Amino acid sequence: MTDDAAGSIRDAADFIAAAERATNAYDLDAVMSVYAQEITLRSTAGG
Repeated sequence: MTDDAAGSIRDAADFIAAAERATNAYDLDAVMSVYAQEITLRSTAGG
């Protein structure tokens, strides 16, 4: 596994954990913020 792939997996795990925390708190604004950040990261990375 390349360093880039490992970094991507860590990033995905961080994103999932943040989404779960926000969802568990029933904080829709936080959930949407996490998804907006992910969309921004993906568009910036070209993916």
